[in-house]
Amino acid sequence: MSGFWNNTHDPYRQDKAIVGSVHFNATKGVTIESTNVGLNSRGKKVVPAGLFLAKVGGTNRFLPRDYVQADVTSSPNIEVSMPEIFLAGDEIYHLEPSGLITLANTWAAGDTVNIRFSEHSLGINVSYTHTQAGANLAALDDELVAALNEATNPLYPFARFEVGSTGQIIPYTRGLVFTMSVTATTAGDGTATVTTAISNAPVLLGTVSSVDFANSTLVLGANSAINLKAGARIGTLVEEVYGLYNHSKDFSDRGIDTLKAIDRCDRVYKSGMPYFDYELASRFPNMIFQ
Repeated sequence: MSGFWNNTHDPYRQDKAIVGSVHFNATKGVTIESTNVGLNSRGKKVVPAGLFLAKVGGTNRFLPRDYVQADVTSSPNIEVSMPEIFLAGDEIYHLEPSGLITLANTWAAGDTVNIRFSEHSLGINVSYTHTQAGANLAALDDELVAALNEATNPLYPFARFEVGSTGQIIPYTRGLVFTMSVTATTAGDGTATVTTAISNAPVLLGTVSSVDFANSTLVLGANSAINLKAGARIGTLVEEVYGLYNHSKDFSDRGIDTLKAIDRCDRVYKSGMPYFDYELASRFPNMIFQ
């Protein structure tokens, strides 16, 4: 039974289940051709369990979305974890809605800042209050971002944060446009404001000219350097997402196969999925992601 829910093909063998319930709906059949599946890092046409099935550029495929595995600062080459789901010709976007928080003036030890995210359609309303110990804005930036990116932060499941220029914190959300508010309580005249509201504007990074499967790298035909942090979400835009496929799949010895896409389930484990974002979750209100 565990093989039905878990990844079972190398290099994706794991004990983490994808679906934790027998109560799911997978009535839609999606035909996938092996020519639209690349090679993994071991040179096999194998994909992990827990990917979404989608229509991309008029073709049925495993949805080409992944996490950046290492900082990209000086070249158009992007290291990913699943090169097998990407193909030459894919247009790759940075898919994280972002905003800007600006800190200004004089802050002192013991001052506090509160950041709140709200997304009413999903019932999400979480906040984080931080008491800073730094003596200047640069120290405050670094300290806040380090704390915000801790897994214990209540905002962590919904966003990651980066330092911009001095006094700037950039939130990148995990797929949804949240209403963001910021308040500050300071002994001096320190302020914290939402300079730019979070908005969903995918940024085109470039077109995949080739995939270096052995090194898990997308080679983009871009003329300028791309600046991405490890953990950033990238991938293609999509016309339709059919649902989730909860098996790992080997296409090495078959040219075509029809797979069932789950669009209703009362228990899907995010921790077992190779890629997840809340934009995808919002497409399936009858799937409960835990």
